[in-house]
Amino acid sequence: MSNVAIALLAAAGFGTWVYTKLMRSTGGNTKNAVTGAALSAGLAFILLLIVLWLLPF
Repeated sequence: MSNVAIALLAAAGFGTWVYTKLMRSTGGNTKNAVTGAALSAGLAFILLLIVLWLLPF
């Protein structure tokens, strides 16, 4: 599996986890939860992609 696919799947899982946590903490404020989840998933994708490219496989 390519590094991009691994990073994408991990970022999607992390974004989903952040979304559920934010929905619980904000009392159902969907706009803030989606914004926070999208930003954190994007950051997780970039960071994980960098880490995977640095690892020698």
